[in-house]
Amino acid sequence: MNNYRRPRRVSGSEQFVLVTEEGKERTSNVTDERIFRAVYEVECNTVVGLEKCVPVAIGPSAYVLAMTYNENSVFAVHVDLNGAIFRMSDPGCSQEEAVERMCDFFHKSKVPSIQEWVCEEFRPAPVKSESSLTVDGEDFRFFDFSDVMAALENIRDGKSEWMHVGHTGGDDGGYMEIHRCIDREDFACKAEWVRWTQP
Repeated sequence: MNNYRRPRRVSGSEQFVLVTEEGKERTSNVTDERIFRAVYEVECNTVVGLEKCVPVAIGPSAYVLAMTYNENSVFAVHVDLNGAIFRMSDPGCSQEEAVERMCDFFHKSKVPSIQEWVCEEFRPAPVKSESSLTVDGEDFRFFDFSDVMAALENIRDGKSEWMHVGHTGGDDGGYMEIHRCIDREDFACKAEWVRWTQP
């Protein structure tokens, strides 16, 4: 469990969800016994999570969404701070202490002191870099610089009407589009070049 979205708020509800089996098993039938069993079987589950449907406010714009415990004995508290998700980690936590913390969270909405814990912000996975070439509506799966140059020459020579070269990924995403102006006697093109300001 490494990507928490802010849970929907359920009016008047203090419901919890226990997450096991690497996030594949979710149950709202949470009990002390289920928490105990999940934590002590953490090697089979890889990670155990306890999510709260109504996040616990711990500051003006900070809410605790969930707690997790993994097979490497790392206990974590997941916090939403102004829409950014942070994981506050306490390595070397015993199973006994993990159960106690989760049960306190379950019964009293109690959050341990996390000020000295390791802080990590969750960020979206980087976008894979991909390029695309389309000429007169035909997509080319595999192409290189010489194919782009050939497409430009075909537009110049009147064999093609337009081309689109796109690129996604990183900070250099964007596209270039070239259209031959067919309503003019002399050769002319319309060119559009866009670079994304954000990935």
